[in-house]
Amino acid sequence: MVPRFTTKKAFYGIALLTLATAIHAIARQDHAARLEQTSLEEDTTVDERYIKKIIISGNTLVSEEAIRHRIPYQLGHHFDPTKTSTLIRNLHELGYFKQIEVSIEYSGIRGLYLYIDLTEKKRFQSARFVGNKHLLETAIRKKIDFTKIKTLEADELPKFEQIIRHMYAERGYHGAQVHAQLKETADGKVDVVFTINEGAYTVVKRVSFKGNQRINSKVLRNSIFTREDWLFSIMDRAGTYHPDAVEQDKYTIETMYHNQGFLTAKVVKTEIEKDQDRGDFLITFYIEEGPQYSFSEISAPGNELLNEEEILRVLPIRPGQTYSQDRLKRSIEFLRSLWGEHGYIYADVEPSVQPDEQTKTVKVALYSELGNKVRLNRINIVGNKKSRDKMIRRQIDLDEGEILNSRRMDRAKDRVSGLGYFDPRDGVNWKINRINDELCDLDLMVKEVRTGKFEFQLGTGGDAVNIRNAASAFTANATFFDNNAWGQGLQYNVNGSASWQRISGNASLMYPWLFDKPISGALAFGTSSQTYDEMRNNIQSKVTENRVGGTAGIGFFMGKRSDIHSQFQIGAEHLAYGNNMPQANTALGAEYAATFNAILQRRFEQGTMLWASNITNFDTRNHPTHPSRGHQWSLNFKVGIPTQSSGSTNDNTSYDCAKNAVGTNKNSIVGTNFGFLRFEGDASWYTPLIGEHDMVLGLHGHIGVVARLGNHTIPYRELFHVGGPASVRGFLFGQISPQWRVPGTYDSDSIGAKNAFWINTEIVVPLTPDFQYKAAVFYDGGAGWDTPDADLIPADQLRNNGFNYRHAIGFGVRILGGPFPAQIDWGLKLDRNKKAGEPLTEVHLTMNRTF
Repeated sequence: MVPRFTTKKAFYGIALLTLATAIHAIARQDHAARLEQTSLEEDTTVDERYIKKIIISGNTLVSEEAIRHRIPYQLGHHFDPTKTSTLIRNLHELGYFKQIEVSIEYSGIRGLYLYIDLTEKKRFQSARFVGNKHLLETAIRKKIDFTKIKTLEADELPKFEQIIRHMYAERGYHGAQVHAQLKETADGKVDVVFTINEGAYTVVKRVSFKGNQRINSKVLRNSIFTREDWLFSIMDRAGTYHPDAVEQDKYTIETMYHNQGFLTAKVVKTEIEKDQDRGDFLITFYIEEGPQYSFSEISAPGNELLNEEEILRVLPIRPGQTYSQDRLKRSIEFLRSLWGEHGYIYADVEPSVQPDEQTKTVKVALYSELGNKVRLNRINIVGNKKSRDKMIRRQIDLDEGEILNSRRMDRAKDRVSGLGYFDPRDGVNWKINRINDELCDLDLMVKEVRTGKFEFQLGTGGDAVNIRNAASAFTANATFFDNNAWGQGLQYNVNGSASWQRISGNASLMYPWLFDKPISGALAFGTSSQTYDEMRNNIQSKVTENRVGGTAGIGFFMGKRSDIHSQFQIGAEHLAYGNNMPQANTALGAEYAATFNAILQRRFEQGTMLWASNITNFDTRNHPTHPSRGHQWSLNFKVGIPTQSSGSTNDNTSYDCAKNAVGTNKNSIVGTNFGFLRFEGDASWYTPLIGEHDMVLGLHGHIGVVARLGNHTIPYRELFHVGGPASVRGFLFGQISPQWRVPGTYDSDSIGAKNAFWINTEIVVPLTPDFQYKAAVFYDGGAGWDTPDADLIPADQLRNNGFNYRHAIGFGVRILGGPFPAQIDWGLKLDRNKKAGEPLTEVHLTMNRTF
C-alpha cells in the first residue's frame, strides 16, 4: 500500500526546511563578519588609528583646560606615538607633576582612547632658614623666588642647596654647609627648612707664581681676576675665591705670555692650598715660559683693490717685532674691516703661522678670500622694549638695497650708542643674517638701560659741570629726569638743590623730533638764590643774587641723519639783590671803598635781562656718558639785548658817578640795563689707549669771550670765573681770574674776566666691567683775563688781570655704584702762589645716590 501525503502536511514540511536553512546562513555570515572584524583590528597599526577621546585624571592643582592646551594631540586626528615624549615634556615643564603616564585603548576598527594619568607633587607652602648669620634671608629670597614655587619634592632640594652654598662662597664662606628638609603640614602641604652651618670666613690670602722669569709677578697678579685680600676689598671684591675664575686665570696668564712673544708658554699646574689656621686660600701658578719669538717675515697677497705693499703698509705687525698673538688677531680683524670698507662683508682672512724653533722666529702669511659684495635686504631692530624703532632708525645711515660698507656700519652703531639709551659695553651690535652670497639682512641687537632716574646728591667742592655756579659748600641736590621718555627721545629734567650758598629750582623739556621732522623744541624755567661766597672778603654783607627766568628754543638738524644740531633760543631773566645792593666794606678806607663800590655796582646791577642765543654742536662720541671714541664740538653765541639807554657813553663819567653814589640810594645807578655779546667754543676728543674700554684718553678745550655793548653792563654771572671742578681742578671758583684786592693783604674777590680758556687732559681706567668704578689722572690748565673797567682800577688793587696761565695735576675716583656713589678729584697746583696764601691742593667731592 502506498502512503499518501496530504497537501497540508507537505506545506508545513517545506516551511520548516526553509527556516532552518535561513538560520544556518545567517549564523555563517555573522561568524564570517566576526572573523573579518578581528582580522581588521589585528591588522590596523596604532598610527593608523584616530583619537576618539582624551581622558585626563589625577590633576587637582592644574585645570584640565591648561593641560589640554599642552597636549600635542587633537580629537579626530591620527595618533602619532612619537609625540608622547613631547606631551610628557610639556606637562613636566608645568612643574606640578612628578609622574606622567600615557596609555591607549583601542575602540572600534580604527579608533582609540588616550589616557593621561598624572601624579602631582606635594603643594609647597613656605620656606624657613636656620643658622644664617652672614647672609640675609632677603638676599636668599631675592635669588630664589619662592613665591613662584607651587609644588616641591625632595629630589628638587639639592639645586636650592647648591644656590645657597654658591652665595656663601661669593661672600667668602667656602665651607658653608646647607641641608634642606621637607616638613609635611597637617593639611598635606609641605614646608622646606634650610639648616645652615656657615663655617669660617675665608679669603684668598696669597697669589704667587713659580717659574716666571720674564714677566714680573706684580704684572701677572694685576692681570688676573683672582686677587689677594686687602684693606679695601669691599670695593673691588678682591680676595674672593672662585674655582672657575682660577681656571680662567690660567688662560689669562698664557695669553699674556703669548702676546709678549712666548709662543709655547703655558701654566702647567695650579696649586690651591688652605691655611691650616684660618682656612684661607693660598694659590700658586706654575709657569713654563719657553723662548721668546719674533716676527721674521710678513706677507699678505693683494688683489685688484690693493696690492701687497699697500696692505703691509697699514698692518699693525712688522718684521722684527716681538711676536704677539693679540697683534696678529688685530691684524686679521683690521684686514677684514679693510675689505669690508670696499663692500666685501663676508671676506675671510686665513692666517698661516710657521714658527721656526731654530731661529725662534715666526713667519706669517695672511691670505684673503673676498667673496662677493653684499647688498642690504632689510634692517631689523631687536631688543628695544622701550625705545621706538623710528628713534633708532634715524641714526642708521644705511639704505636697503645698497652695498654694505663696514665703515658705515660702525658709524651707524656709534650713532645709535651715542643716544645714551643702551648699555655702554656691547649694548649695540650688528648681526649679519646671510640670505645668499649677494644679499643679507642686518639685525641691530640693542640692550637698553634705564634712562629715567631719580637722583639724590650730596657734595662739596664746587659744581663739576656748571662754571657759573659758585657754590662750594655742602650741597644737597635732587633731580628727576629721563632722556628717553615714552621711548620717543623726549627729555625732561626737574631739579632742586639747596646749600648755604645756593637754593635753586629748574625744570626743562626738550623734544628732538617735533612732528617727526628734524626739528627740536625746548622750554625751560628756573629760579635761584645764590650767595657768591667768594665775594666775602671786602664787602659789608654777603652778595645774594635772586634770579628767575625762562627760555624757549627751536633747533634744526643739518640733514636727516646729521650729527650737527643748531638751536636758537630766546630768554628773559630778572636779577635782584634785595633791598640793599652789595657795598664795599668801609673799613677798607674811603678811597678803596669807593673804587670797589664802583666795581660792585657794575657787576651786580638789578634789572631784567633779555637775551637771544644760538648753540651749534656736532657729536660723534660713541656714548654720551662713557665715551671711548669720537669727538664733539659746540659753538655758543649769546647776546644780551639792550632795551634802555645806558646813559653816558663815557666810561670815566660812569665810573665817577658810581664812586660818588656810595652811601646814596643804591637803585639810582647810571646804566641800569644789560647789553653784551658772548661767545664760547668747546671741544672734546676721546680715543682708547689699550682696549676699547680698558684705558681711555680724553682731551677737552674751552674758550670764551664776552664784550659789552656800548656802556651797558655785563652781569656778574656772564663773566668768566676760571677755577674749580667745572674748569681747572685744583683751584677754587675764580681763583685764576681777575680779582680785586686790598694792597698788603691776601684777601681778594673774583670780579670776572672777559676772556677765558682752559684745557683738560684725562686718562680714565674703568675698574669694573660695568663702569661703576673708574679711576682717572688729569692735567688741567687755563686762565681768565681782562676784566671790564680794568683801566679805571688802580694797579695795586687789581690782581690776575693779565694772561696768567695756571695749571694743576691730580687724580680722581668715580664711584657710580655701591652704597655711596661719588666723584672725587684731588688737584695739586704746579705753580702755587705762596705770597697770595694759596693752599697747595684742593679736593672736589660730589656724592650721588641713584634710586
